[in-house]
Amino acid sequence: SFTYTTTRDDGNGTVNISITFNDGGTDTLVNDTVTEPRVGLAAMNVVVDVVDNDTCDDGCRNIDIVSGQGPSVGSTSIDQNAGTITWTLGANAAAIDQVTFQYETGDNNGAATVTININNTNTLVDDPETVYRSGTAALTVDFDVLDNDTCSADCTGLSVTSDPSTGTATPVDTDSDGTNDAIRYTLSASTATPGSNVTFTYGTDNDGGTDADHATVTITFNTVADKLANGSLTTTGTRTGWAAVSGTLVITSISGVTCHATADCAGLTFTQPTSGATVAYNATNKTFTYTLPASVQSAVTSDSFTFTTTASHGGESATVNVTVDAADKLNAETEAVTRDGLKELSVLIDVLSNDECANGCAGFAVVTGPGSGQGSAVVENGQIRYTIPAGTAAFNSTTVTYGTTKDGNDATLTINITNTDSLTDDSVTIYR
Repeated sequence: SFTYTTTRDDGNGTVNISITFNDGGTDTLVNDTVTEPRVGLAAMNVVVDVVDNDTCDDGCRNIDIVSGQGPSVGSTSIDQNAGTITWTLGANAAAIDQVTFQYETGDNNGAATVTININNTNTLVDDPETVYRSGTAALTVDFDVLDNDTCSADCTGLSVTSDPSTGTATPVDTDSDGTNDAIRYTLSASTATPGSNVTFTYGTDNDGGTDADHATVTITFNTVADKLANGSLTTTGTRTGWAAVSGTLVITSISGVTCHATADCAGLTFTQPTSGATVAYNATNKTFTYTLPASVQSAVTSDSFTFTTTASHGGESATVNVTVDAADKLNAETEAVTRDGLKELSVLIDVLSNDECANGCAGFAVVTGPGSGQGSAVVENGQIRYTIPAGTAAFNSTTVTYGTTKDGNDATLTINITNTDSLTDDSVTIYR
């Protein structure tokens, strides 16, 4: 601050006038800590009155976030008139326990830290479940109760908070990751099927902790379940070589399969074939689609997969046997060999290594041999043995055709022969 002094004579005497200018002093900023709840993954807007505990001669003007010291997640906005900073976190953002940032004013000689602690709570939703039981058979069903819940934490600490009146309910770890993720309901054999709904409640570590925060599982029993039976499927058309092929089977076309209206063959799981083929199930059309892709470069003429109704739909299993109509694709090949003079030539040629034996190249045989005076060709250990006997006149090329029991076409093997002179040392005796 500084003082300005002047003197004025108004005719009645001299007057001294002093004006003192004050620069407002230095603001003293104090850290702020607040705690706010978050339910599930809901959006958050936390308003912090940052200046209410600060000392400011001129109203803490020019509030700003310190450069490089903003929140790690979310965003901030400042209301200069109200002296507040609002931190915003969008809906569905990952859960966090705390966020901090720093602010300053135009007249402070330091910064203050705002700490927002977040009390995360999970939102648990009631689960209606229907199970199908035939007679008094033992029943074990895993309910994925967390699939419709919203957990700002990790839904850890799954527990049964009130037991069912009939049967037992126990948290289980279905994916073996060390955390319970489902509740297993068990009804022992010979125990009568309840005539009315059975309920139990469950909670988690961060659900609020009261009965009102827990969720209820309501089990409705039905004594009619889906019935399954083994079936067969044949792919459409012929698979020639490694071409892709597929086929479709309507589950209700299998003799012995019954999709009851209440079960509707909707809860099916199935194993994928070990051949590399894939199976997809359309619950609306009740169809299996089997696909053998071009990437499977091996002979597949028969295959199978198993499908199962979930425990809540009866727990039955059945097998679909798949027949693939496959044909070998044989490709032309050229082989170069070298013959030493008129000596015998005998070589093994692996012609099938160039072919697509989708049917296993069964019945592999020579169809037509070399021309007259051009040697012979026979099958030997899955290859072609080509032989030119010693003394046979030289020639440059010959062809052999071969085939399999089921092929799209016979293939031609062209053998190109390079003939070299065979020179032998000579000795003579001279008499003089």
